[in-house]
Amino acid sequence: MILKRKPILGFTFILVIVVFNFVIFELGTRALLEQHDHGYEYLPILGKKIPVPPYPPIQLSKFEKTIQNYRGSDNSILVDDPRLGWTYRPDTKFADRGMAHNNDGIRTETPQQTYPQAPTDGRLRIALFGDSHTHGDGADYLSTWGSKLQRKLLESGKKVEVLNFGVGGYGMDQAYLRYLEIGVKYEPDIVIFGFSVENMLRNINIFRYYYKHGATGIPLSKPRFILEEDKLLLINSPTVPISKIPVVLENFSDWPLAEHETFYRSDEYQDRFWHQSRFLSVVIALIRHHQLRRLDDPPNGEAFRLMIKIITEFRDHVEENNGQFLIAHLPPANHFEYFQKNNRFKYETTLEYLERLAPVIRPEKSMLSAVDGGSVSQLFADHYSTLGHEAIGHALGNFLVDQWQTENQSQ
Repeated sequence: MILKRKPILGFTFILVIVVFNFVIFELGTRALLEQHDHGYEYLPILGKKIPVPPYPPIQLSKFEKTIQNYRGSDNSILVDDPRLGWTYRPDTKFADRGMAHNNDGIRTETPQQTYPQAPTDGRLRIALFGDSHTHGDGADYLSTWGSKLQRKLLESGKKVEVLNFGVGGYGMDQAYLRYLEIGVKYEPDIVIFGFSVENMLRNINIFRYYYKHGATGIPLSKPRFILEEDKLLLINSPTVPISKIPVVLENFSDWPLAEHETFYRSDEYQDRFWHQSRFLSVVIALIRHHQLRRLDDPPNGEAFRLMIKIITEFRDHVEENNGQFLIAHLPPANHFEYFQKNNRFKYETTLEYLERLAPVIRPEKSMLSAVDGGSVSQLFADHYSTLGHEAIGHALGNFLVDQWQTENQSQ
């Protein structure tokens, strides 16, 4: 009997140790989690905030109030657009944000500033497409890198104008569609696509509510492409009418296109028994986060493959319309310190793939020179600081001036 009790005692001891450690991990996890106003819990880790399930059900009353700003109200900068998801409210100026947009939603110094559909007086026309980093959120018009680019080229003696079609929250798919819908009619000589690495994941998203886990002021859906036999197929176009969005989100699993919303999983919105443990919930959240990040890995990640196809078609359409297609790399703040230390980005392989598609203008060395050994935080504010915009505009201007000088020498 004594011999038989030893294994039992050993097992009991191990069980006590496991339970004790689990309790310690559970208490530690609960202490680390942050609660946000919109009901989600987040794990702050490595400069990121990872949402932890179970996620709260959508608060329809609060959500519908947000929607009202997009229906018959002049309070929102954005308006819903059935072809693009959303765009800027035309003919408006928001002085408190230093933003104005003309009748086509192009960012301008004043709402009255318009452009003829074709360039005049031998003027070279450059069109910018991208997200808020291209649009210049947080900066007044004259401080944006697009405006800085125009000024530098004018100072070099070139007759040029820069049209800023950037829109906050856009994916690469929306930037491409905006070119097709409105940009092409302005007959740009050069199209510069602002590449932000995060936007690869926006390409596999439909409802921004799920992409941002409720933390968004944009309660709208967007069109997205899927790949069928290596060809782009556009879905959710036209987008869900704004009046029907609350109904769709309330019963999202039943929506016919729900399977194409990468950032929605029904079990994450249900109270499973393992969700009672915040430690187990965090483990699940970290696994899910890793799975999502793998989607933008070259060469086989879904988001990566979709990006390559979108940019390839974007480039081809620009060239078919006698324009030059360029890519401007717009590095984010959360990757720039790594670049400063290692002289490369973690997503360097992705940039190398892009260079096979079109010339990629890389302003990061100009940005480092601007801080002159100081903190790179000086380059960033809400998005880019005035210093960051200046450095990017300078780099792009130098690229184009060098290109034109080379062309003149070869003639």
